[in-house]
Amino acid sequence: MNCFPQISVVVPAHEVEPGILLKSLSSLAKQSLAAREYEVVVFDDGSRDSTPQVIQDFIQDKPQFRYFRHERCQGISATRNSAIQEARGSLIALVDADDYLEAKSLERALLFHRKNPDVLYSYSRHIRVNSSGEVLYKVDSRPFDPELLLHINFVAHLKCFSRE
Repeated sequence: MNCFPQISVVVPAHEVEPGILLKSLSSLAKQSLAAREYEVVVFDDGSRDSTPQVIQDFIQDKPQFRYFRHERCQGISATRNSAIQEARGSLIALVDADDYLEAKSLERALLFHRKNPDVLYSYSRHIRVNSSGEVLYKVDSRPFDPELLLHINFVAHLKCFSRE
């Protein structure tokens, strides 16, 4: 039996406003998957504010969360790559520290990849909200178009890809 999670959510964080960070982490803790089926790898990029303490306080009783830290800021790409190296799942999901996921987001992503094993990369639609959580607009996912991707980044939040 595989003791590793099926999906690893990678969350880079650097000096995030505490309320936004807590809402993001809470949305990950409330996923419909069982805690053993997923992990959340939160990697702090050398924050000098309350971000590390907020993360550590939040995750202390949540075994599906793991915390790592760069001592000095290295940038989001290096931090995301460091988190991916720590991730144990066969499917990697990228989420920013100010993103909120619906409760079935990870379940749906995992089911999609199980039903479509030849798909190595997927992405979701997203809903833009203001600081009060009010919906500003919804953006449906566009079909993959390599030519359009050269001109506009239509690959939205919750990007998933195979560890392969």
